[in-house]
Amino acid sequence: MRPLLLTLCCLLTYPALAQVAKPRVFKVNSASAFNKLMSGLDDDQLFRTYRADLKLIRVTRNRHEPGVRDSLLQVKTPADKLVLFKNRYKTLLRGATITSTRVSFAGLRVGATQDAFCRTMHLKPGYDQYVFADGMENFVQLTFTFSSGKLRRVEYEELINMDAID
Repeated sequence: MRPLLLTLCCLLTYPALAQVAKPRVFKVNSASAFNKLMSGLDDDQLFRTYRADLKLIRVTRNRHEPGVRDSLLQVKTPADKLVLFKNRYKTLLRGATITSTRVSFAGLRVGATQDAFCRTMHLKPGYDQYVFADGMENFVQLTFTFSSGKLRRVEYEELINMDAID
């Protein structure tokens, strides 16, 4: 009976020990920190930076001004993926995953050290991901992912459906 219990215990504990550790996440809900990081993600600047890589996804009529056309554009490069909303008045970022050095965030680019990022943003080091929400509204968030002490990926995502807001 004892060897059977020992075998059963070993079989149950091995998968538990072999699981991958979850990334440590630090969440910041600060409009000023979010805006500081978003300075490099200016919508019109992104449109100019990725102009050669833009692909049209969809064109729709603006529901408030029928004479205006709204376009949904996509950028897919080997390193970056972006979705932009554009009409004749404004360009808006709808989503992004950036792994290249084409865009800066508070003066830092992908590949920056985690220590430099934490010094710039006045944060505690030692986390795998830093998530910044846009303040009290929590409409969008920026996620900075670190690996081996370097910034590897930045994600911009909408937390609510912006098309549903009127």
